[in-house]
This record gives sequence, structure tokens and C-alpha cells, in this order.
Amino acid sequence: MVLEGETEYSTRLLFFWADMNQLPEQIGPSRSARPPFIRFSQMWDSIFIHTGLSRSKGNYEGADTVFENENIDHINLLAQAENGTYFGRDNSRQTAVEHTGYLNGKNVVELINNNKIGTQLRKERFTEFEFNDKDEPMGSSSGVKATFRWSNACPKTGVFTYDEAKGVYTTTDFDSRYGESNLEVKTLIYLLDTTEYVVKENYKGSGKSETYCNYDLAGGEGKILSMGTSTDIKWSKEDGKLVMKTADGKDVKLNRGKIYIGYGSSNHGGSIEVE
Repeated sequence: MVLEGETEYSTRLLFFWADMNQLPEQIGPSRSARPPFIRFSQMWDSIFIHTGLSRSKGNYEGADTVFENENIDHINLLAQAENGTYFGRDNSRQTAVEHTGYLNGKNVVELINNNKIGTQLRKERFTEFEFNDKDEPMGSSSGVKATFRWSNACPKTGVFTYDEAKGVYTTTDFDSRYGESNLEVKTLIYLLDTTEYVVKENYKGSGKSETYCNYDLAGGEGKILSMGTSTDIKWSKEDGKLVMKTADGKDVKLNRGKIYIGYGSSNHGGSIEVE
């Protein structure tokens, strides 16, 4: 499962793996932690692995404060040697250094053990989806193309289209000069939440400001697409877990496979268009 949410007028990705023994060797570029992504991850009792973090200043509550005050298990890869055992740099990416860091997924279990983080799942803090025994349409409405805007402030528009022959959604959004992503996902989930922009002055002593996007996890409207069909949903956070209901109040059941979540703003122009 992967979530794409807004940060500083752009988007970042949050990756989830169900089995920490099945991670790829190179995961990256690994970036710094932001409070909305941390809090979203905790609906699955996750261990949050990151490279750096935002820091509190003025009226901005940074990731450093969230990690400490909310007692969240996390690992900052900047505390590791850059030798590729746990954390490395991919210098073939000819770009700014913050876009070169990666996690060695093959050694993540050892990394977690070295940091003395327990791996016993706490069920009371873990969202459990319901799944169909075999692939089923989400509803009677068409869902062969989804166009998503995170907000009026974020310039990106995300587009997925349905490949009927494969039964998956594809996108070119993540293609770059480094290659094609060839991303295929079974289910698209779009969630709109209320957001707030918070300005931190004199960012890193530069004299300039930095504007962060905070999500409230207040719940709201959304859509789910699978098998070329779509349905409207309402979502909420209840007892620390993600709850999704259809428009008629029924529990959502998903098809098994990779999940993409687009996480946007309901009060700053976020939108979901489905064809």
C-alpha cells in the first residue's frame, strides 16, 4: 500500500509493507518525516522509517515533537552509516543530496532489532480491511480513469487509467529520466481531509519561510475504484483506525492486491474526477 499526500506545495509518498521480510533491497529516495504521514501510518501500528525530519519552531509542530510526544516507534536513517548496510546514497541520481538516500530493505529486520523496537502487532491500533474472496466490482458506476488534485496550492494532478486486460490501474505519474515506474495497482482509494497551511519563519536560518501542509485526520468524502468501477465513500478515524463506509453506510470490502491512496484537501480545492 502506498499513500501520496501533500507536503510543501508538492507531494510525497508513504510506503507500507505487510511483511518486513519481503522488502526490496533499495527503497528510495527516502525523505524526511512530516507529522501528517506519521499520524496516518499509526492507524496500522507502523514502525516509521525516515531520513531526517521536520522540527518544531514558532507555531509549527514538527515531526520531532510528534515522535516524542506520541511515543511512536521510528528509525532515523541519518543516524546510520552511509555504507549501504542499512542506509546508503544512490549517486547515479544526479540530483540534490536529499534525493539520493535509500533504505536497504533486505536488512530492515536487523535494523529494527538493533534499535530494540518490538514487532508484536497491537491489534487495538491496527486497521483491518475486509477483502473479497474473489475480485468484485466496487459498484455500478464507471471507474476506468481517475484524475486527482491534492489542492489548489499543489501543482500536481495525478492520473490513473484502468487496464482491463490486466485488471489493474496504471499511471505514468512516476516515470522520470531514471526510467519508467511500470506501476500497477489493484485498487485506488481517494480521501479528502481538511488541511491547514502553517508557515515556519526563518527556515534553517535562511531568512526565508517554509510552508507546511497539515492534515486534520478529520474524515470526509472519498472514492474507491477497482475492476473499472467506482463507489463514493465516507471515511473517518475511529479509535485510532481508518474506517471506510459506502454511501449507504455499509462496510467497504476491497479486492486483494496493491493499493494506492491519494490523500488530498477538502477545504483547499482538492478534487476527484472519475470517468
